[in-house]
Amino acid sequence: MDTRPWYQLLYVSSLSIVAIVLSVFYLDLQPSEAPEEDLWYCGVISPGEYLPDSLGQAYSNGKELFKNLCAQCHSRDIRMDAAGPALKGVERRWADYPREDLYDFIRNSQQQIEAQHPRAVLLWSEWQPTVMSRFAILSDEDIEHLLLYIRELERRG
Repeated sequence: MDTRPWYQLLYVSSLSIVAIVLSVFYLDLQPSEAPEEDLWYCGVISPGEYLPDSLGQAYSNGKELFKNLCAQCHSRDIRMDAAGPALKGVERRWADYPREDLYDFIRNSQQQIEAQHPRAVLLWSEWQPTVMSRFAILSDEDIEHLLLYIRELERRG
């Protein structure tokens, strides 16, 4: 328990509030207008709060999809392997291939492996016998929302 007198606590609290108010006026930012680099301002605000409305909704959708479909095998700390590989840099690792190849891999990795897709085969050689679940129901938009969520987690570090 803090044993400082009440007036010291009040003073410190007041300074914190003044600093927050001044930073809002100084930066003149509204949550939906904040630049991308401010997504993690102070490390307290959810990244979806500073995305424009359409991206904020996409982020929320991606987060929900990740929680319901991916989190069983992939760590939310996307730098760490779990039952499946770490997801940090997933888009960069697939950048040499058409975007649709990544979509196809997410929907049905075993089909990509059977077709001898180089990236899919490499992943299989590292992770077999673990088989990624099939997510044939995911649309391109769903996958983009997932990837947006992963990018925002990467941004946070």
